[in-house]
Amino acid sequence: GAAATIEDSVANVRANDVTAVRQQLRQAVAVHGPGGFVTGVATPLLHAIGDAWEAGTISIQQEHVASELISTQLRVLTSAYEVLDVRPRVLLTTLPDEQHKLGSELVALYVALRGASPRSLGASTPVDEILSAADELDADIVAIGTSPAYDEGDARAHMAKLARGLPKERELWVGGAEIRVKRATAITSWQDIDDALVAWRAR
Repeated sequence: GAAATIEDSVANVRANDVTAVRQQLRQAVAVHGPGGFVTGVATPLLHAIGDAWEAGTISIQQEHVASELISTQLRVLTSAYEVLDVRPRVLLTTLPDEQHKLGSELVALYVALRGASPRSLGASTPVDEILSAADELDADIVAIGTSPAYDEGDARAHMAKLARGLPKERELWVGGAEIRVKRATAITSWQDIDDALVAWRAR
């Protein structure tokens, strides 16, 4: 099952067996499907790898390699849905100097599987560029990923500027760290995304 896959993958990360990890990720997609992969394998695997790094059982280089393997698999899966142009159109990125983009990549695949169109700007995007991209892409939702490592004061300031710059009909989501900003929908679970999409479609 998924738990065994996660345990084996962490062991292979520790052993520097990149080929084995890549094969396990592909096999997990085949067994669980893209939806099961994103929620039941990729997300808990990232947590397990983070825990292993914090415990000192894998190195920072091994953590980076594993994260990049997961990122590559997510992008491959998401690319299959990028040809579809459906609503809502969800623009995904992270705040300036926030390099942790895996959360946004997980959400991109998840919203695609829920019938939305993900549009990714990658990581570390200046607020003005996020606002102009939202206009150019005619995004319905702007989804910002943050991590606990990001300075909370900076995050609040950037999010407040984003909230002021977005027209009312354009939704703002923030996920990852616990950042509460006026008019932004806090995304802390997959259910939060489902609920937010239902609410958007009911408008």
